[in-house]
Amino acid sequence: MTHKKLRRLFPALCVAVGAVGSCGVFAADGLTINVGADYSSGKYGGTERTSIVGIPLSAKYTTGPVTLRVSVPWLHISGTGAVIPSGLGGIGSSSGTSGSGSGSGGSVGVFGCAADNRSGARKPEDNGPCATTAVGLGTVAAVRRTEEGFGDVVAAVAYNALNANGLLLDITGKIKFATASETRGLGSGKTDYALQLEAEKTLGKGYFNGGIGYKWLGEPTGVPLRNVWYGSFGGGLKLADNTTVGVSYDYARSARSGGTAGQELSLYASQRLSKNVKLNGNVFRGLSNASPDWGLGVNLGYSF
Repeated sequence: MTHKKLRRLFPALCVAVGAVGSCGVFAADGLTINVGADYSSGKYGGTERTSIVGIPLSAKYTTGPVTLRVSVPWLHISGTGAVIPSGLGGIGSSSGTSGSGSGSGGSVGVFGCAADNRSGARKPEDNGPCATTAVGLGTVAAVRRTEEGFGDVVAAVAYNALNANGLLLDITGKIKFATASETRGLGSGKTDYALQLEAEKTLGKGYFNGGIGYKWLGEPTGVPLRNVWYGSFGGGLKLADNTTVGVSYDYARSARSGGTAGQELSLYASQRLSKNVKLNGNVFRGLSNASPDWGLGVNLGYSF
């Protein structure tokens, strides 16, 4: 099958398959496929530790100022059931499309791995384990258990509203479909929505970026949640033509009334291996007890 045929088929494939992994990496029009691996560990405000391994898969199609994305992670969760990997959070990894993107993933990241950087491929789109985008419920079970399976499917549409004089402005909407098993603790069992605005300014070999967003959360059975504002800011430096490093900070109001806000700091690096292949890596540290203690991730993208 030719690349042109693949690109024409992409929108239908996204809907039917739900795509897989971390998010796209390349700015050019066309199709990008990504696969990643993530790990995080933390108590999320509870008393027992939850460890999450994610293998995210995703696909992205860009045409002009519009980018369509769809993703789903395979999850392996070990804990007491006190954490719901809701696929919700801040701007980061799965962040919007502005330039290098902004924000770590982890408990603050937006809808797992559903987003990417529309125009700049500098910051890893999954700059925090997408599997750990979670809501901590406190200690809800005394017995630890391990569950695994596919997480929620997330779709996103991003529009590049401005790209001039080194300034980028993107508007992104996301939907998290409740496809993961609620009874097995792989998802919230509810559909969620998010809308976010992101901006980035390039200055020589460096850049600064930030954004703000709002999430409408469906409430899991017996778990009252509230809608959440979130935001992030950061920056980075292009060390060479194919190498970029950066740092980002994310903040998100707690989805639980009276809960602690999620805060995370992440470091990331991106290396283009060839015209079509890019490798991204990241580590992050939770700055509040609502976030995982730490996490790391790696993802590989291929553009057709």
